[in-house]
Amino acid sequence: PYLSFFARALQPAEYLATFLVSPNPLLLFSVGSFVQEHGLRPDGRKADEARPVTVNTGSVSTADGSALVRMGGTLVTCGVKAELSNPPVESGDCGYLVCNVDLPPLCSPRVTPGPPTPRGQSLSQHLQDTLISCRCVDVKDLIVGQDNLCWVLYLDVVCLCDNGNVRDAVFFAATAALRNTSLPTVDVSSGSPEVSYQQRHPLSLPHLPLAISYSLFESHILLDPFHEEEELSSGHVSVVVLSHLKMGQPDCKLIGGLTKSGPPSLPSQKLIELVHRAQKRARLLADLLLTASGDKKT
Repeated sequence: PYLSFFARALQPAEYLATFLVSPNPLLLFSVGSFVQEHGLRPDGRKADEARPVTVNTGSVSTADGSALVRMGGTLVTCGVKAELSNPPVESGDCGYLVCNVDLPPLCSPRVTPGPPTPRGQSLSQHLQDTLISCRCVDVKDLIVGQDNLCWVLYLDVVCLCDNGNVRDAVFFAATAALRNTSLPTVDVSSGSPEVSYQQRHPLSLPHLPLAISYSLFESHILLDPFHEEEELSSGHVSVVVLSHLKMGQPDCKLIGGLTKSGPPSLPSQKLIELVHRAQKRARLLADLLLTASGDKKT
């Protein structure tokens, strides 16, 4: 065990490469028999294998929609709060959508106390841009009657534990929370809005945006990386798949975006292959979400 510990601490890149390329006799003795299979990662997964995922919706009673998602050791929660407001001046026929992703110091020893991190701000912007530009939430549906009122949806996403691939967990938690959201009924016939919190209607969500991410480590492409793999990788690829219900089943053919950062460069054929893999992975996540919400049809 000591040999494995020191190898991981002193030469983390070589340690990871040893698992992916070929078994090391020292690691075989100290880590366990699962290293005997060629190309396994330190946690026992294959390069194209994701961590287990669980989702629980409606766990926050004070929110209009909520979800708690666990991806391996990464834990993310999302709450949706709806408030009445006036439509934006530049466009009076739509509502608002405000996303905030918080990565507090409690989620990881790598996060220090202080102002919002650039990583959290980047995730907030990416999530909000995707939800609006891909029309996952139609902001025009947030208009209330004809009385110059609209709903403002505040999405507060908090990472409780960061063990890697926070982006996918953030998107999945936000999607699950939005799908769990129901808006109160508003009566504007009397001149002043009367809100009925007992009578609600579900939020329209035409598409379920699901992020599928990979890390590029040397010549290996690792699906759903944990935090050490992310830190050791030189590049990252993230695919946003838009899933929607078709004949009661999720259809995951639409792509809402693809981002790549860092080297190495990938040929177009390899990117197409990653997109196809992401579509298959998104289908599994969509099935899990529909099952959790009780909407899965057989």
